[in-house]
Amino acid sequence: MRKFTKTKINAKLVAVSITSFLLGATLVTNLFPINKTCQLDNTDKEYNIMQNSKLKSPELIILIMSAPKNLERRNSIRETWLNLRTRTTKVFKHYFVIGSVGLTTDHILHLSSEQSLYNDLLILPINDSYVNLTLKVSNSFVWLHEQLDVGLDFKYVLKCDDDSFVRIDNLMHEIEHVEIMYLKANLDNVNLIDDNNSPYLRINVQYNDKTVLQNLQVYWGYFHGKAKVQLNGKWKENNWILCDHYLPYALGGGYILSKNLIVFIAKNANYLRQYNSEDVSVGAWLASVKNVLRIHDARFDTEWTSRGCQNYHLISHHLSVTQMQSMYNNILKTGSMCSNEVSKRTYYLYDWGAPPIVTAKIMKPEENQENSVSPKTDEIEKEKTNENQIINSQDIIKMLMESNIENYEPQVVSHLIDYMNNYTIEILNSANTYKNHAGRNVIDISDVKLAIETFQQKVPAKRLSLKELIKLAHEQNKENLEECSGVGLLLPKNDYTLSKNNYKLKNLHSQNNIGQPMDITNRHNHMVNLNSMKNQTSIPTFIRTSVGTVSLNVPINLAPQRIILKQPPFTSFNKMDENANKRMKLEGLRK
Repeated sequence: MRKFTKTKINAKLVAVSITSFLLGATLVTNLFPINKTCQLDNTDKEYNIMQNSKLKSPELIILIMSAPKNLERRNSIRETWLNLRTRTTKVFKHYFVIGSVGLTTDHILHLSSEQSLYNDLLILPINDSYVNLTLKVSNSFVWLHEQLDVGLDFKYVLKCDDDSFVRIDNLMHEIEHVEIMYLKANLDNVNLIDDNNSPYLRINVQYNDKTVLQNLQVYWGYFHGKAKVQLNGKWKENNWILCDHYLPYALGGGYILSKNLIVFIAKNANYLRQYNSEDVSVGAWLASVKNVLRIHDARFDTEWTSRGCQNYHLISHHLSVTQMQSMYNNILKTGSMCSNEVSKRTYYLYDWGAPPIVTAKIMKPEENQENSVSPKTDEIEKEKTNENQIINSQDIIKMLMESNIENYEPQVVSHLIDYMNNYTIEILNSANTYKNHAGRNVIDISDVKLAIETFQQKVPAKRLSLKELIKLAHEQNKENLEECSGVGLLLPKNDYTLSKNNYKLKNLHSQNNIGQPMDITNRHNHMVNLNSMKNQTSIPTFIRTSVGTVSLNVPINLAPQRIILKQPPFTSFNKMDENANKRMKLEGLRK
């Protein structure tokens, strides 16, 4: 009897123990979820395996560079474009990357509270500052590589900033499209890939031998290939020794890398030179890696400031919290990101077939365009319109468009501003010289026409000599001519011409289209319009200044005949003779 009772009691104890264990495990699981932190220094492998198993192998990892104080930006992203995950069946996981070294106690407490609430912070043991941005990106890649060993898997990584708006639903669809078109195509030679299947994409593949397409790794973004190395300012590089230009790189507002490229950078992180700009660093790190499919995508609006709002954009950079909320609301209401599409600047299509420092960019005009400028080029100051210039950048852009020239480099505009101003002054100087030699007190229409014809007849072979100038003036004037001296405009060498392969002209029905007559129209009284001078009784200020007339009220007598100042037969869109960028010293014409 006692034996039976003892056995019965033991059975009850076992049952109670099992029940207590299950109840305790349930409470711990519910009250203290495993997926709680993502600290870089977590060394518990089993813990990380269980943690990462909850992510269900996301196809895309999004690393959003943020700062400890940028809580408002992080919340804005959480409340806007991250919520677009419901519009796609693809799985992605995001992390806000923050450095923790040197933070105050208050900052640490706030980050801990934020992590407990959202569980989406990747806190790295580094000082969070701009000078450490490259280290921040590199360490993020190292952390992702470590997670591969403990259960996490992914295909791609998107790096962006906390002022970037990602149309994540459309981007996930485009990732699938890229895989089908390029990575899974039934082709055995990467040379067969055609980059003309999209109006926004230009692709390039670097490989040693014929490559199976499935082995290609993606480096996808908005590429820049001709930025000069910065020696001052925020992007200053003190120890850059490669060349005078950065290697081609995808701009840092947002770019995508395949997993194997992340692994390559992570494994070699201790051997890779870190430059001041993280996007420049990634471009340099991957420059020599083979089997890389580089995709230049104009839908990545990832420059230093946004090009405007276009519904085809996949990523937009440098946006405010208000702008992000507005875009998200528009998507919810209409399905489109922009209530009104606005283009602030032009985008370009990358020409992978040309040397980067020669012609890496092909401009594509858009409506409401302005000149595209990157702060990482030496063109910043050159692109600014000089108040003393007769012709400004908008006039040059209009002139190029009217000539059916769609493809040109960014610095073309600044070069042509100098060139056209010098050209206009040269015409007026020559016309004034002919007027003086003829003994007239006014610039006649024949003087202007002769100056234009003389200029066009003598380029690009050589500059106009003094003897030729006097000879031509003799033919147009009855009186004998006195000795005169003229400066003339030095022209670029014939090596830098439109006939070279480094430039392309589109939509030209015939070669004659290049030299068709063209009006120079008035724009805010800054531009020479010879047609508008026929009713004037005095020479405009800019002519008085340029020609150097003695009287401030010398009459100008242009017959009521339409004057068309033809497009000058310039030959350079790349390198100008350094003398052509200097203002002519006009005193010589008055001798």
